[in-house]
Amino acid sequence: MILSALMVVASPYLPTKNLFSSFIVTSGSMSPAIKSGAVALVLPIDPVLVREKDIIAFYSPEDKSKTVLHRVEKIKISQGRRLFFTKGDNNREADKWEVSTSMVRGLWFLSIPYLGFLASAVRSSVGFLLLVGIPGLLLIIWQIREILSGFDELAKKRAYNLTGIFIASVLAGFTFSPFFVRQITALFSSASIVSGVSISSKDYVPPASPLLIVPPDNIVRETDGLVMDWSDVSDWQNMNNPVYYIYQSARNSGFSPLAYQSGKLTNSQIPAPGTPDGTYWWRVKSCDSLDNCSPWSSVWKATIDSRPPLLSASLSEDGQNVSYTVSRLSRFVSYNYSLTYDTDTLPQAYSGTVTLSGQAEDSKSFYLGTCSPPDCTPHTGIQNLKLGLDVASVTGKIYHLESNF
Repeated sequence: MILSALMVVASPYLPTKNLFSSFIVTSGSMSPAIKSGAVALVLPIDPVLVREKDIIAFYSPEDKSKTVLHRVEKIKISQGRRLFFTKGDNNREADKWEVSTSMVRGLWFLSIPYLGFLASAVRSSVGFLLLVGIPGLLLIIWQIREILSGFDELAKKRAYNLTGIFIASVLAGFTFSPFFVRQITALFSSASIVSGVSISSKDYVPPASPLLIVPPDNIVRETDGLVMDWSDVSDWQNMNNPVYYIYQSARNSGFSPLAYQSGKLTNSQIPAPGTPDGTYWWRVKSCDSLDNCSPWSSVWKATIDSRPPLLSASLSEDGQNVSYTVSRLSRFVSYNYSLTYDTDTLPQAYSGTVTLSGQAEDSKSFYLGTCSPPDCTPHTGIQNLKLGLDVASVTGKIYHLESNF
């Protein structure tokens, strides 16, 4: 049990930290699932895989030096950002904060009851002395006395081995320092600080995968002003910032061959105007300054189509009806139309706005006359007949189309 407590104390500085992290629970906010005094084990996880009712460890939104272990009550997607709303099982009210993906430290998967009390005792100077230092010293003295009393060679060998093990254990305990154990409460303290003690450790944990933001998945748009954007990411526990990003695009979802791969990007976006027309799949990964890289992000698809819309218009043989069809509308959101002409007596006009919902084309027809059902009177002396359309793309660019008869 003492050795297990020492492992909990030293866990933040062992190579196993990229596999799991251990925390001492010092509050009852998650009772009865996780009781005060337990040791909670937390697995690293891509925040995209977190589901409602999972228990997660995350940096406190109120104090990033502290960590919270609460259950996910609700998940919300807002402006491309994935947000978690949490609550302690033993708390009456839900937490008042929102937890972003960059704040998630891992997913709880196991707790060991009561071990935290022992680990907390070991991390104090008095507890470490009473539980490890004095027993180890007494055993060393006892083994030396046994050796001096004339035990045979085997006894001496065993005594020397045991003595060496305990000396190594005591030294290892002081080297890792019990004061560096991490704790979890309703607002958990991630680490204690002891003056005069310096420990360096290799960072094996990569940053989280970025979340893609724009352009939205499966969109059709022109290349003008195209920017591929994704969420900012910080390194695990901010150990080796700044983070850089690698961007890839390809003409197929298997990314072989690549259409483009960036170098090390310091910004969480890459301008892409001038991208040739076609369909592309794109993804991003993040890496810290030690080149520990995250898995690739999710893969999104974008179709680049910079061709203007096409207008086809015609006048009926009797000269009383105008009809038109406008095509290549997949990436456009709306258009305004205007049909004007002069008669023997007055100028006439039709106008309006059409909202598009992803269709490839749209058609309309107009009667050049006046109708009062059930009778219609055609206009005469029609001249200067002109049809005009202003078509707006998703980026706000306007294309003017015109047809004269």
